[in-house]
Amino acid sequence: MEAYHGDPPLAAYLKEYFSRNRQHGSRDRRIISQFCYGAFRLGPMGKDLPPDERLLAGYWLSRNEPGEVLAALRPDWNELAGLPASAKLDRLSLDPAGIFPWTAELSRGVDPSRFSLSHLQQPALFLRIRPGQGAVVRAKLEAANQPYKACGPDCLQLENSSPVDRILDLDREAVVQDLSSQLVAGLYAGLQLAGSQAAGPCSVWDCCAASGGKSLQAWDLLGPVQLTVSDIRESILSNLARRFAAAGIRNYRRLQADLTRPGPQRLPSGQDLILADVPCTGSGTWGRTPERLGFFDPGSLDLYAGRQRDIAGLAASRLRPGGYLVYSTCSVFRQENEEVVTWLAEQASLERVREDLFPGYERRADTMYAALLRRPSLSQ
Repeated sequence: MEAYHGDPPLAAYLKEYFSRNRQHGSRDRRIISQFCYGAFRLGPMGKDLPPDERLLAGYWLSRNEPGEVLAALRPDWNELAGLPASAKLDRLSLDPAGIFPWTAELSRGVDPSRFSLSHLQQPALFLRIRPGQGAVVRAKLEAANQPYKACGPDCLQLENSSPVDRILDLDREAVVQDLSSQLVAGLYAGLQLAGSQAAGPCSVWDCCAASGGKSLQAWDLLGPVQLTVSDIRESILSNLARRFAAAGIRNYRRLQADLTRPGPQRLPSGQDLILADVPCTGSGTWGRTPERLGFFDPGSLDLYAGRQRDIAGLAASRLRPGGYLVYSTCSVFRQENEEVVTWLAEQASLERVREDLFPGYERRADTMYAALLRRPSLSQ
């Protein structure tokens, strides 16, 4: 803990640490990881505690059941392991607002208290079942005695440690995709997207494709589309290509592009739908990477917001009249969300159709923001 300074991600740091310290068995690695993650779940509040107290408090607060470690170290806490996190914080005289102290910067609709407390619990793992694969996926999970809960007709919730990669044919049968990310597609599902084109599939550009989850979802929702995927890094696009191959998607255009730098790039034009899931602080996902709470620099918001305006503004210029842009982030900060959308409406001459906040802390999911914008048609 003393040697860790925020980079690389904690998961990678621990993996490298354990590879150098092979005296730790699997049980040791699990317990050490739980203590480290628990300490970071306290956020900036934990920095004021002595190291041993920080580790113990974080471990207790992030657990819901008694265990042998707490029984040995703090038997009084072990008996109260099932208390709500808010009650545990009261016993420690800790203010939950200290976990996420940047509440003045939150987007509309985020509950500061519930969002802060959510960082003490590991979010769940969510699957999106691909079309026609529901019976197969459920049968395989049940045959493996893998518990799951249905969150909708095509969405399943499992514990984060569930070995779904060993049970399912991922990407062909189901996709690992957070619940809130799945819900973003509700903004454009059912739209008439190809009204200005000759007969044929609508054109969709995923301009910050990353691992391709939103492209896969658009393909499944809209049917085969004229799909373009782009990202700034070729390594990301190579991983995406392998994922698309497993999913059975072969007819698409792949493009390496830096949308923060306007210039001679072979960008698609006349697009019916553009998905802009832009790089952001990731603050809505810090329940999965709680180390970010302790190393976040609020000054980085200006940098992110400027980059987001550059990317979304350039992408918007490639819409056809009447075409739609879905702007989304996994951020809870107003500066990355509503303020960028206001800028797009004013500077890129787009109409706001709908805005939504997806408060994942209500369902052990990530918190996301998304907006649907439209370029006015020529007749308007």
